[in-house]
Amino acid sequence: MQIEFGASFIFLLFSVFITLLLMYGPKEEKKFLAAVIITAFLLRVIFMYLLHWQSYLDGFKGFVLGDDRLYSMKALKIALIWQNKPYNPMFDMGGADYGINPFTYLLALYYRFFNCNYLSSKLINCLIGSFTPLFLYFTAKNIFSPKIAKIPFLLASFYPSIVYWSICNLRDPLVIFLITFCAYLISGLKNSRSKILRLCLIAFSIYLLKDLQKICFYAAIGAIVCSVIYRLLASLKKKEWIILSSIILAAFIIVLYNQFWPVILKQIRLIIVNNSALYLSDSAGYRIYDCKFLHAIRAGTLDIAGFIKAYFTGLAYFLFSPFPWRITRMSQLIACQQTMLWISLLLFSILGFREGFKLSFNRTMYILTFVFIGISFFSIAEANIGAAFRHRDYFAPLVFIFAAKGIMQFLGKNDTER
Repeated sequence: MQIEFGASFIFLLFSVFITLLLMYGPKEEKKFLAAVIITAFLLRVIFMYLLHWQSYLDGFKGFVLGDDRLYSMKALKIALIWQNKPYNPMFDMGGADYGINPFTYLLALYYRFFNCNYLSSKLINCLIGSFTPLFLYFTAKNIFSPKIAKIPFLLASFYPSIVYWSICNLRDPLVIFLITFCAYLISGLKNSRSKILRLCLIAFSIYLLKDLQKICFYAAIGAIVCSVIYRLLASLKKKEWIILSSIILAAFIIVLYNQFWPVILKQIRLIIVNNSALYLSDSAGYRIYDCKFLHAIRAGTLDIAGFIKAYFTGLAYFLFSPFPWRITRMSQLIACQQTMLWISLLLFSILGFREGFKLSFNRTMYILTFVFIGISFFSIAEANIGAAFRHRDYFAPLVFIFAAKGIMQFLGKNDTER
């Protein structure tokens, strides 16, 4: 009865959200939006059950990926501690705090109140994954138009890998939701009557990203800082702009560089250690740092040319892997099909970003800066094709917005409705 009640609660939440959408959503589009969300949710539920039972029959107890099992076990441990019950020491694999994040606590709440059922708990991500595209729709609508917004909405609803992450107990759907939700809040900040509430929600979303995915947290902070600096400089006259820019540059060179250089070097060393561990972890690893660069780092110096080479090598792997000529397993062959679609969307997004700067400079600048910083960090830190493919989806929904506009521009359909 408890298991059925847990699943029933998720379906009840879903029904409430759909009802609210039909009551308060945009009049012209609310039926379309509701129909797509319902289809996306049911599709996820069906695939979730099929994949779960296939995994169970194969002897993996319903777990699809390693992290699927990790977060489930950690969440069960937290739920048992809350109830003052003993837990299996194997739940501490990787360390007592390893794998603990906001998603783990969300999963633990489910286990605490509705019983520990690995199958029905996956409905949480089905719910998150099916509603995330709605905020992408409103973001695209704020930047471009309702007509353009339908394309990224549909892409994010049925993009194969995004669907796949949302039918497992993984943190990724919550990360994608927070990134998309934050972009939506920022895109409507200028015309909003409740700016204080939006700013609080933005701050809370970014705070949650800190423990969920630090790279995305740093990318969000960096994008906001760059946007604020640009607005400050744009509001100044030419002479004032030159003076302020010179002061900022001088302060960075004289003070910040000396203070932060040891910290930056330490972080690069940590990244390289993590990169090496990922590279050696399985056959899907790849190496971007050569021996010359590693020797320089150990000596306390940074080989700039070597770092630039590593960055662009990592960037190519992060954006375009798995490469057709380096496929070693069936999963990579399947992923390669989607990568072709991703590359096409990435190319169309170049046109879209250009149009975005014309129509909504500040919103487009925040999203592009976030995507650029995030992808750059992952490019120098990643060393596994599977992880790169998965983490790429953190930025894919935002790219979809501008790819949609690029497609319309390429087809010669200049939609100016706002």
